[in-house]
Amino acid sequence: MQILTSSVPISEESNFSFSHTEGSWVKVNYQCLQERKTHGSYSQKDESELFIIISGRVQVSVKNTLTKKSYSFIAAFGDKFIVEPNETYNLYTLTKCEWLNLVSSTDEKHQARLDQVYDLMGLAA
Repeated sequence: MQILTSSVPISEESNFSFSHTEGSWVKVNYQCLQERKTHGSYSQKDESELFIIISGRVQVSVKNTLTKKSYSFIAAFGDKFIVEPNETYNLYTLTKCEWLNLVSSTDEKHQARLDQVYDLMGLAA
C-alpha cells in the first residue's frame, strides 16, 4: 500500500492534479457511487491499482494477503493511493464519491500484447 501526496496543493476541484500517473497503465476505470456503498473485496496477484479520488470521501481498508497486515484510512478529493499485488481492498463511500482506478499489470502475456500494440503504432515500449 502506498499513499501518494499531491505535488500541487489542492484547494478546489478546478486544481485537480494527475501527477503520479506515470507507468504502464493497462486499464482505466471510472466509478461513481452514492453514499454508504461498498466497492471492492478484490485481490490481484499480478496487478497494482492506482486510485485517484475525484470527489467525495471514502473509507479505504486494505489487507495484505501474504502478511495479513491491515491498513485503514479515509481518502478524499485529490488523494491518491496504490493497492499493490497481493493486497485485498474494500472501499466504503462516506459521501457520494467519484474516482479513477488505473490498473497496471505485471503479467508477461499482457506486456507482450502491449509491446505488439506499441510496435504497430511505431512507439517504443
